[in-house]
Amino acid sequence: MAQDIHFSQFWEPSAFANPTHIGNFDGNLKLGGQYRNQWSQFNTPLTTIYGDATLKLDREDHYWAFSVSFLRDQLIALMYHQLRFAGSVSYQKRFSRTILGGLGFQAGTRMTAIDYSRLTYDRQWDPSTGQFQQSTPHLENFNNENIYTPFLGLGASINIQKVKMLHTIDLATLYISQNKSSDFVFYQPFKITFNYHNYFQLKKNLILMPKVGVIHTASTNSINSGILAKFILTEDIDVFGGLLYRWGVDRNGDAIIPVVGAKLNKFRIGFSYDQVTSGLNQEGIKNVYELSLSYIFKAPKHQYYSIDCLRL
Repeated sequence: MAQDIHFSQFWEPSAFANPTHIGNFDGNLKLGGQYRNQWSQFNTPLTTIYGDATLKLDREDHYWAFSVSFLRDQLIALMYHQLRFAGSVSYQKRFSRTILGGLGFQAGTRMTAIDYSRLTYDRQWDPSTGQFQQSTPHLENFNNENIYTPFLGLGASINIQKVKMLHTIDLATLYISQNKSSDFVFYQPFKITFNYHNYFQLKKNLILMPKVGVIHTASTNSINSGILAKFILTEDIDVFGGLLYRWGVDRNGDAIIPVVGAKLNKFRIGFSYDQVTSGLNQEGIKNVYELSLSYIFKAPKHQYYSIDCLRL
């Protein structure tokens, strides 16, 4: 019933957030990656690595995009890790000068693994020392340590372009099949993701970018919202920065998140830091940071008006 994997820069890993958006970039071929490190205050950080490669077949008023992606979520202390491999396809079509809509589909597999020898059990507790004695037999029986489960994802989006303003709204759902042979798999049958981005051109070289990301998994909800500002320095260089706040609707506040980044020709880099505001802030030093990087190899065949990551 726990919250699923999330990224503070939720708009960067397109295939992970919504397969519909995999082709939303100014080019025909793109490589992207994301790295997140958290819970370092417990000396056993939870690290998440994500990467994807996307090919886009561009036409005058529509395009197809195809993507392969992987994700690894790892907690070293328990030798627990989760691997996901997925393929995604997206179709986007322009219905008018102001409206672009699309659909996306994703299929993949998830492998979860854990080392049971890293765990401790009630029978191993020694009240005389106040510690667990791992040499004491625990007499527990477990199923497989490696579990494979398939998953499917669907998404839809609509982009509405007005004078000096762009609205983009998307909704996606991910279904992970249950594997009943496991004792430990963190099983969430459905994940629903909703994102809203607004791009408002305040001045010729200044764009405001309010963003809202919502994740619902089982009985857990998370909302990440805030505003970024992008400064266009030259045709090939711009920088952005802003502040986000993530909170749980039915829980407590989570983190204040400053975000900075830049586009340097075909490179795009972003960095965010989560200043924890939940109960975890009582556990000492917190270093929750996230890095994103992407590179576009080829220029688009057809030029459309483009703002930030959305390609219109």
